[in-house]
Amino acid sequence: MVDALNDLKDHNLQRAVFFRDRFELTFNSADASTAQQLKAAIAEKKIYIFTMIVSVGADMTVTIQDEDDTAVMEPVNLSATGGFVGEWPSYAPLSLDVNKALEVITSAAGAVSVTITGAVSREV
Repeated sequence: MVDALNDLKDHNLQRAVFFRDRFELTFNSADASTAQQLKAAIAEKKIYIFTMIVSVGADMTVTIQDEDDTAVMEPVNLSATGGFVGEWPSYAPLSLDVNKALEVITSAAGAVSVTITGAVSREV
């Protein structure tokens, strides 16, 4: 059992990336029922997401996706005045494909706020 834990720890350390180009963004909108760009694509780099806070003012589903409408994670169904908080470790962050912009889209009109911390880096 100890060997299995050490192997997992070593694997996670090998996957850990020390990102230099970190960012924090906040997006607020009264209507994101059409895709809204959160972070532009950067040539030859991927966008990685470490934390995300989403809050809404009406019942809706919030989807975080790339510019080709590929969801980065499962859509989140939220009730009015509800929210979602997610955190992913640096060795296993959410990520987009190379050269893809980060977007948000909702299933209905209504206030939505998204705050994300992450990094931009070459593929790891």
